[in-house]
Amino acid sequence: MAYTTNQALETLNRYLGITDDEKQIIENTKRRGFVFSLPNGEKAAVFVYPLVHKQDNTKNYFDTRDSGAYERGVTWNYAITNNMKYFCIGVNDTVDKYNDYLFSLECNESDIEKISGTLNGSRNGPGNQIIIPNDYVPSKGIERIANKLGIYITAVHKDNLLDYLTYYDNRPYMENSALANLDELVVDDSYVEREDPFKTGYESPFPRNRILFGAPGTGKSFTINSDRVELLGKDNEDDYERVTFHPDYSYANFVGTYKPVMIDDSAEVISLATEKDVLAVLTDETKSAQEKYDQLYDRFKGDGLTRLPLLLGLYTDESFKTRKADGSDAAGDNSVERNHGKAIRPYVNLLKPSSGKKDISYEYVPGPFMRMYVKALKNSRTDNIKPFLLIIEEINRANVAAVFGDIFQLLDRGDDFVSEYPIQATEDVKKYLAKELGGDPSDYNKIKIPDNMFIWQL
Repeated sequence: MAYTTNQALETLNRYLGITDDEKQIIENTKRRGFVFSLPNGEKAAVFVYPLVHKQDNTKNYFDTRDSGAYERGVTWNYAITNNMKYFCIGVNDTVDKYNDYLFSLECNESDIEKISGTLNGSRNGPGNQIIIPNDYVPSKGIERIANKLGIYITAVHKDNLLDYLTYYDNRPYMENSALANLDELVVDDSYVEREDPFKTGYESPFPRNRILFGAPGTGKSFTINSDRVELLGKDNEDDYERVTFHPDYSYANFVGTYKPVMIDDSAEVISLATEKDVLAVLTDETKSAQEKYDQLYDRFKGDGLTRLPLLLGLYTDESFKTRKADGSDAAGDNSVERNHGKAIRPYVNLLKPSSGKKDISYEYVPGPFMRMYVKALKNSRTDNIKPFLLIIEEINRANVAAVFGDIFQLLDRGDDFVSEYPIQATEDVKKYLAKELGGDPSDYNKIKIPDNMFIWQL
């Protein structure tokens, strides 16, 4: 039996230790949106989702596509209009691994609309629910994770719920805190989470794997270039790579390997002089928090005064008075933003001035195969599927078996143009794919070539 909205509301009430009488229900939200008074006197607008759990234990998600789209928008607008904190929370205490936990969806309302494919609270074309990674099992008091679409979700144990609601707020992390347009929303169907990310359904008259052979001067390169333009479009220099094999070419060159790279160990990674100046003030141990605020006030006054207390909160526990842009005292001395800085401090690598000495580090550097592979997979997660092409010149000049290695296995494609036999990814490849595509390295244990990746050789 499906977990209902009423069950979710009852569970959240229990976690919060309140009853319906202690909540202010927001109109036109079917009782899913309400205002809750926090222990510090602040108010938060909360919208509730019953997390959907597939009975075969293969999928858990916020059903933002088919449930509560309009009501969620109303709650978001209410929070923005009334200058309240905002939280979109999902619960399902019938799922063993989620018992005593809730999930907070940290995302701009307009982004949720785009991902979900909704308009005026109704379906408006292709869209997706917001999925919690199926292999994720919450175990910490508060932990922030990201799904494969890069959407951030925070898992919160019920014992830490009031702390989370008090010290955190979805709004400051929004790219734009605009009202959700519930009357005329432009839907961007660019986010798609397919059941099989390798199978996009892309159709083309050109073969995925192709070898052109013949004597020099017979037009092999001309043919490849002409077909490339027809496949990718004229003046498209971004969706293909060309590599020339030679006797010393190797698997490390073709696929990728760890290589030494030069890194900075200091604030030199900050490129703008103004940013370096701000960092110098924030890390100046001779100044009090109030002196730092006063010194940086004019710099942030034009745009970003609310960000200044957050920055200071990252670097200091001292109290300080804050001002509005007109110079008058700010209400509560921006304690909310300051507390945000303190709360996320453990998760931020704080820069400090130093000598700027450079060091050597080893990083995974992808080869042409891996670069095009990642581009094709990134594109496979959108609704605008297009082809990606790797052209290999002079393939017979290298030791092909050594250069391709286990990649040869992937060239055997099925009727759907996807690799028929996957290969086990190495640890460095798994980490690189997780870095580029999101998720956990364990999500990429097996890799296949997707149907929108073409490999032509001559």
